[in-house]
Amino acid sequence: MRYIHPIGVHEKFVASGTYLQVDGDKTITEWSIHEFPDGAWMLRLDRDGRGADGMSMIAEVWRSPIAEGGKVARFDIWGFSDKQPSRQVKARYFVVDNTLEMSVQIDDAPQQVQSLAFPPNGVLLLEMPLLWGFATYQMAGQGNGGRVFTCSLNIDDPRTLLPVAYEEAVTVEWVGEFELQVGNHKLVTQCYKTPYRWLWIDDLGVAVAYGHTQDEPIFVQHYARRK
Repeated sequence: MRYIHPIGVHEKFVASGTYLQVDGDKTITEWSIHEFPDGAWMLRLDRDGRGADGMSMIAEVWRSPIAEGGKVARFDIWGFSDKQPSRQVKARYFVVDNTLEMSVQIDDAPQQVQSLAFPPNGVLLLEMPLLWGFATYQMAGQGNGGRVFTCSLNIDDPRTLLPVAYEEAVTVEWVGEFELQVGNHKLVTQCYKTPYRWLWIDDLGVAVAYGHTQDEPIFVQHYARRK
């Protein structure tokens, strides 16, 4: 697994696993979660698209301590490709004082910087299964809704990496509680119907299964988690 920064000596393991991308794409995303001494979590993701569109992406996502809301407030992206004209992109998004600040740099071009107002019910979402679970739990905790801010992951078009807010508040619907066998783990999960997928989320907030319908979920692979 590739990463932007190595795991620090003070970080404690929370969970790790692998997602196989849906919709016929051959991408594989490895990920891990570690906890800082203050209770914040660092999520590391490595999307390997060399067998598909040629684009790989590594990301670091910072989630605030549960006691402070457990909200995703920052993520950094490094993307690179040997098949697109643009070879590398670096992007950063972070929320501070009700403002979403972002910067994007494609290859050696000047940085693009942008700021957007970020409301109290704002949800920062990277369009990857691991983040779907945490975004859903955040929205469920604030009345099953939130204003979602996201971006596409296309390093060949810098406009797609600029932040986009959904026009209306996004809602999630709780369906019920289900016990699932996920690898070696028998887990009680919360099932939600969301705008992005059906999700089955465990007590850590990890989307351990997801799908376009409720009947054919795709399970996380190689799932390891702390006891």
